[in-house]
Amino acid sequence: MEQSIFKDQFRKCTLFLTYIIGPDVDDWVFACVDKASQNRTDPQLWRALRTAFEEAFTDTGEKVTSLSKLENHKMIGGDVDKYITGFNRLLPLAGFSANDTGVINMFRRGLQGNLLHQCIMHKSKDLVTLKDWQDEARAKQLAYWDAQQATGTLPTMKQRFYQKLGITQKRPRNGPRHDPNAMDVDMQKTRPAIDAIHTGTDG
Repeated sequence: MEQSIFKDQFRKCTLFLTYIIGPDVDDWVFACVDKASQNRTDPQLWRALRTAFEEAFTDTGEKVTSLSKLENHKMIGGDVDKYITGFNRLLPLAGFSANDTGVINMFRRGLQGNLLHQCIMHKSKDLVTLKDWQDEARAKQLAYWDAQQATGTLPTMKQRFYQKLGITQKRPRNGPRHDPNAMDVDMQKTRPAIDAIHTGTDG
């Protein structure tokens, strides 16, 4: 009897579907039963069901993993191009498109803080689409690098090499910690307060 079940495409499919149980999959199972009932004599019935199962549930697992990676994807240092490339790669894998609600906010959350501040406070145009935000982030980071180069404060090749390897250079024990690739737009605001502490005045 078991051999006859596996030779009969329809019976094989319905037997398989009886093992898939749960409130989250019931609708999918019922739809598959209806489709199989309408195509009982189809010699490819079992193969079609197997393909549908793999697409429905294997892809779901990949989407969950990709979504987790997307939500935790962050810009490191000043490498905005790497951040954007990674974000755009993970986006469709997580089941999203550039026009979906919430995608722009996800992108903004991963930007380096001062770069995001610059994009919001000094935007060159209305930022409506994901591409608008990515283009603006690239432009602002490029402008920052140009300013660093013009003032002679561009990170050295050695510093960039260490950064790519994820190596933190040792700093003096009492020295300030500073990312050479990160925008420092608040230094002028905090400097008077620091000076006041040293001189004992309130400003």
